[in-house]
Parts: sequence; C-alpha cells; structure tokens
Amino acid sequence: MRYFILFVGLFFILNRANAQGYLRDDNITTYTSGVTINEVCANGSAFDYNADGSTSSSYDKDEFIEIVNNSDQTIDIGGWTLADNSTAYFVFPDPTYIAPGKAVVVFTAGADVTNFNPGAGNLVLSAPSGFRLSNSDDAVGLKNNDGLYITVKWGNGTLTADFTTGATLVGSEVTLSDSWVAGQSQSRNPDYTGSWDFHPTITGTVNWSVDHTVTLTDPQASPGRKYGLDQSLPVTLSSFGATVSNNAVLLQWRTESEVDNLGFEIYRSLSEEEGYQLLSSYLTNPDLKGQLNSSVGKTYRYSDYTVQNGQTYYYKLADVSLTGHRTFHGPIKILAVNDQTITGGTSVPQHFKLYPNVPNPFNPATQIVFDVPKRTGEAVTVQLEIFDIRGQKIRTLLNRSLPEGKQYRLNWDGKDRLGNAVPAGIYFAVLNAGSFRQSIKMCLVR
Repeated sequence: MRYFILFVGLFFILNRANAQGYLRDDNITTYTSGVTINEVCANGSAFDYNADGSTSSSYDKDEFIEIVNNSDQTIDIGGWTLADNSTAYFVFPDPTYIAPGKAVVVFTAGADVTNFNPGAGNLVLSAPSGFRLSNSDDAVGLKNNDGLYITVKWGNGTLTADFTTGATLVGSEVTLSDSWVAGQSQSRNPDYTGSWDFHPTITGTVNWSVDHTVTLTDPQASPGRKYGLDQSLPVTLSSFGATVSNNAVLLQWRTESEVDNLGFEIYRSLSEEEGYQLLSSYLTNPDLKGQLNSSVGKTYRYSDYTVQNGQTYYYKLADVSLTGHRTFHGPIKILAVNDQTITGGTSVPQHFKLYPNVPNPFNPATQIVFDVPKRTGEAVTVQLEIFDIRGQKIRTLLNRSLPEGKQYRLNWDGKDRLGNAVPAGIYFAVLNAGSFRQSIKMCLVR
C-alpha cells in the first residue's frame, strides 16, 4: 500500500510538471503553442475596464496584461512570475490553471476586480499596488518555473536584472509602439500568433461586469475578450484536415467566408515546433487563390506528392490578406502511410489473375486478390484502378512495380481519390500488367 501511494504521488508530480507547458516563441515564423502575452494596456485611464465605477489618470488601476493559453492542454502557471521594469513582481497563486484557448487578465495597481467578468473560462487577478505600467519606457516579462521567459517592451524599457539573471529568453524581445493613446491597448492580430498592433475600436455595449452592463463608448481594449471577437478575421475557416490517398497527403480545408483574402500558402515540417518550409503558394498555384471578398463557402484542396512512406509530417495553412498579413492555421499531424496495405501470399502463381472481391456485395470495404506470375524474376509494373458504371475512373489503388511470383491482397475502402465515400452502386476493378488486362464487377451497398 505504501508503494502504491508513492507511485500515485509520483505520477501526480510528473503529470503536474508536464502540465506546466512552455512559453511560445515570439518569432512568428517559428511559432510554438503554449502560453503567451496577448494584450497589454499601459494607459487605461479613459475607460473603466475593471468595472469598479471609476477611472484615474494619476494612479490607473484599469491598466492590464492579458495572458493566453494557445495549446490543447490545461496549463498550470502557479508560481510563474509577471514583472514590469520595477521589482514589484507578481507571482501567480499556486495553482493557477488556464484552460486551452482561455486567458488570465492581470489588472495593475491593486485594482478592484470584484465586478469584472472576464468571460466563461477566463480568469481575472489583481497585481499588488506597486505593480503598474508606464506610458513610456516600460517592459513586461513572464517567467515560468524553469527560468524561461518572454517579454514585450516599449520605448527604452528594460526588465530588472533580478528578473533576467540566470533566466533564458524564449524567442526574441518584442518591441511595441510607445505612442500610447489613453484607453488604447496593443494586442496580437490575430490572437496568440499574430503580430502586435493597436487594438481596434470595439463598438456597442460590452458587459464587463457581473451584476450590470457597463456601457462604454468606443472602448479601445478588450481584457479577456479575443481580438477575433472584436473585428472580422480575413478568413472564417470551418475545417482543415489531412488524409493519405494514392501515395500522397491530401490537405483539404473549407472557408465559410473570406474578407480581403488573396489566397493560401502551405507549409510543411518534420517537427511540430519549428522548421516549416513553404510548399506551395497562391502566387504560383491557381488552386490556392482566394475569393478576395465572399460570403459563399468554398472547399480547397492540395496534394503533397513529395512525401515518403512511413514519415510523419506537420502542415500549416496560412491565408494572406490584401495587406500581406498571414494568419496561420494548424499545425495538423499525419503519418504518410499508403492507405492500401498489400499482403503477399505463400503460393507461387503461374499466370496473371484477378479474383472476385470478397465480400461482394460489400459495405464499407472489400478485399481484392490478384496473382503476379514468376517469369524473369524481375519486378513488373502493376496497375489496379476502380471505375464506376459510366466508365469514369474513381481511384487508382495501385500503380507501381511488384516482385514476380506472388499473390497479393489489398483493400478498397469505398472512397474516391479525394477520400470521399462513393455512393452505392456497381463498380469495376481493372488490373493492368503489361499486355494483361482483366476486370471484376463489385457491388457497393450503403
């Protein structure tokens, strides 16, 4: 029993350590999911962002820092340190859990956050009264328990030596504009991964309190509210996925609307975190050109034929706006394994032969068996294709050299070359090998 308790305790500690996550690289081209600083307001005196009923330009408690979790796991930032260019550090309570896609808003100067509602799943905290931001020459740093930190600065602001000594900067230092406007924040566009810019004006009424609605006229910040909720994104993407088909990786995505969208770019890497290379661009590939402005949905496809069987790949999709801004989607992960697994038999066939598929009728898949006879002892090119009853080719299952003198079995999953399930009906499997040609009729039921 004692060892069991020790094991459980050790498992909890290891799991807790893994849940710490990691800080993302602020170099956008090598972005890593994790925890990042998403919005900073160093002059909030124009609006009552913390919903305490007052604003103050001399001792502004409406200034805030928004930190987000851009990962697929809950991350505990308990014990992490938030700093400005003074020694008035703020250490997050232990534990402080941020759910995937959620934020924690830290107001400065001991702000009263009793009436502030950060939105479902988000957190709100108040830093000590000595923690405040300057309109010029300041910096914000976030350091995890492993001594890794990220930072944004404006003007000549620097973090203190006590904060940076013995610590390691992740990525590069980000410099914001020091032209702060009263009540205007600076934030990533889009959230998590985008470059920094002045936050757009929010129109309408925003409910930032628990008990009542705070009506603000054109507020220029959104603590705890995602940037994407405040203005339209260039592309509304409803899906982005990958399948393996015909010895290639097929990428497919669908937009529901597009705003100022020039087109798309495809990036690929062998690592989830870095090393992404441009595969194809709308500049050279007409299939990747966008619709500019459209409220009509469209499905896009791209096939990567340069993959190696058995290799895992990571893909990112970027849509490019008229201003040249890139919004990244993904990454998605896929193992490039040929979806038709060929199994060789033990007997030595004497003639080419295509056997009836089993089962037949079938749903959703059937097995196709054929013989490749032994002649010269060399490989022979074999092609196996699927046609519908109108004679249109649905899919190429096989088109490559196979060793002679073997019987082969492979499966057809009832899908076309794009990975879409075909309708019920009569289909033909056609085997070609040199001058040999044979077909069988198959019945797919749904």
